[in-house]
Amino acid sequence: MTLASTPATPGTPVANWLLPTPTETETRIKLETVVMQTRATDEARVRPLRTLSAVARRALVEEIEAKLRMVMNETLVDLILGGWRAHTAITQAIQKSRGEPGVNQIVALCSHTITANSQHNLDIEVDAVPLMTLSAQLVVRLQLYDAVAVVRDGHLVAVRSGQAKADGTATVDGVQVAQRTLTFPLTAELALHSPRSAPVGSNGGVTSSPAPPPSVPAGWHPDPRGARLQRYWNGTAWTQHTAPLT
Repeated sequence: MTLASTPATPGTPVANWLLPTPTETETRIKLETVVMQTRATDEARVRPLRTLSAVARRALVEEIEAKLRMVMNETLVDLILGGWRAHTAITQAIQKSRGEPGVNQIVALCSHTITANSQHNLDIEVDAVPLMTLSAQLVVRLQLYDAVAVVRDGHLVAVRSGQAKADGTATVDGVQVAQRTLTFPLTAELALHSPRSAPVGSNGGVTSSPAPPPSVPAGWHPDPRGARLQRYWNGTAWTQHTAPLT
């Protein structure tokens, strides 16, 4: 089911948009379908699930939902900025702005589409016993219209106009568990987020969190935003890539 409007805003985590709290009954039913569907490779593990009480099954579904939320921690604003980092006009403006300190570089983006597609393995345990590994896929398609971006001193600092439409789906083991649509203005959201949290590095990485010391090598490190996740540091800037803490 696609909702035309939701209480979510572009600044809230994608998890809170696709899986609003309290979780809809329809979503819980779909997650339970994921748990109970039988595959030959999982037969030995799935068989005991059929004898679970309703309370135990609900707890298992809640565990899956919690893991799913962990891998959907970015906001729509993060996804927009991440998609723009590779946009030719933006990267050219960034390079030019470094040679003209304090001068705004105006970039008209007209219509632009950003698609964020990520896959994650969710390791599910019951009483500390590994039970199954589920494959989760998140797809968010952002359509941006008549956006005018402002770049200054190597940073994307604001968007002065434009509209955006976001279509998101979450799928677990081939079962679509959530789908949402959200339309919102670009102007205020990115203008508020960019100066503080969305500078774009010279290599195109989004340095949206404090950088580790220069001596820290590229690799997976605890997410500086405080989430219970790892975020990949490419040696110069934080990237969009995250993974559960191990």
